[in-house]
Amino acid sequence: MPLYRVLRPITGHKKGSLTRLKRQSKKSIQALLDVAAISEVAPPPLAILPGWKEPAEKLEEIGVKTVIDFLDAHEDPVSRVLKVSPKVVKKKKESVERWLIPAKDEPDEEGKNK
Repeated sequence: MPLYRVLRPITGHKKGSLTRLKRQSKKSIQALLDVAAISEVAPPPLAILPGWKEPAEKLEEIGVKTVIDFLDAHEDPVSRVLKVSPKVVKKKKESVERWLIPAKDEPDEEGKNK
């Protein structure tokens, strides 16, 4: 799932915030792109995250190069390459997502920013 920058305020997202728009349908996302309310952002390389240079080099073997590649990758192959459990991979994904998209940029259950 791509990363988007909010260009105009939309429900639950402030202008300038980053989001993955997990709750939106593909049709809704396309409509937001069509009216320039959002734009797709090139994801940063995984290796630029603090402490991720070596793991990122290992993950390139399975095609994981960017932060989004990592977040979208299935836990099993990642856990095999990093020699950790899938549970640890899931926690690492949560940590990376918090780094990428601060909680204040994601809406709560009512669609309001935290």
